[in-house]
Amino acid sequence: MNIDELIRAADPAARASLPSHDSPLARGALGRNVGPTRKSRRRYVVVFAAATLAAVTIVQIPSGIDTPESAAAVILDQVAAAAGHGGPLVLHKGEYLYTRTRSLHDDVVQAGGATFYPEYIYTDQSWQTAAGVGKFVTTVNARSPVMFAYGTRKAWIKAGRPSFLPKGGRSVAWPLALPKGVNPYTDILRAPHDAIPLANLSSLPTNPELLEQFIKDGKAGVDGINARVTDPTTPGGIFDTAMQLLTNPCVATSPALRAALFQVMAIQPGDKVIGPATTRSGRHGIAILSAPENPDGTDIFKVIVDRRNGQVLEFDQYFHPGGPVVQWSEFLAIAVVHHIGQVPRS
Repeated sequence: MNIDELIRAADPAARASLPSHDSPLARGALGRNVGPTRKSRRRYVVVFAAATLAAVTIVQIPSGIDTPESAAAVILDQVAAAAGHGGPLVLHKGEYLYTRTRSLHDDVVQAGGATFYPEYIYTDQSWQTAAGVGKFVTTVNARSPVMFAYGTRKAWIKAGRPSFLPKGGRSVAWPLALPKGVNPYTDILRAPHDAIPLANLSSLPTNPELLEQFIKDGKAGVDGINARVTDPTTPGGIFDTAMQLLTNPCVATSPALRAALFQVMAIQPGDKVIGPATTRSGRHGIAILSAPENPDGTDIFKVIVDRRNGQVLEFDQYFHPGGPVVQWSEFLAIAVVHHIGQVPRS
């Protein structure tokens, strides 16, 4: 029995007439909705994302089809099998890891005697050697209007519309360089534009059960990820950590490790299949919702994956079921290139 037959067999409303994922009804579920219960803590999906920029389009969690947990496990195992093919991600001398990510981010700004919460969409591009040296470019989506959460647009206007974009306007670039005499692998880097070495995941086990224990023990290998995950011992926290490891810029990520990370997600209780989904840029995949990370039912994660090639297309975070998205990132490109400015073909 294939995966589609498994889902149909488990669906208690199999005979119901459901709209397709790209129908007007489904697209009508997308909209802006900022609620007062949004979590103030911000989670950054990209480790080296610029802290000064923000972005937003508010999207509700789709109600989806309440399929058994086994259906989510079957799909994630299928994605794991696809991710197990291909070669490892290795950077040689003279090569750069190129990444392009489109994200939502909200910020807290105090200016003109007022506090307001600007939100907008931005795209990050980076070219980095294994030591982290290279270039980083952040561009605010010019077609995405600036929004303000909690009704603080009035406060911004009353304060005289102070500027909160970087001096470069809607696009800002800076080099990632090593301070003179600094060893990036042993010294602590504190300047905002200092190069930080890409995390090397070669020491992580590829046995799913052992890898799960590494995550629970906070030994995932990336300090930034370990610091951001509230509780790495819950099913939602393990799901979140595995997804962070799959999507953050890292080196020495073998196909076996990528497959194991999806398998770790597959063995977490509480995962549910939402169904066919479309990313914000129009790519198609299947969406899976995690169990809450916290005992109070907060912090829920949705991932859209391409089960044909084992790629993560998009990753969303919600504070509570039925609430607006508080963070999302769409992973548009990751590739090895030979010089700064080189962009791989789509």
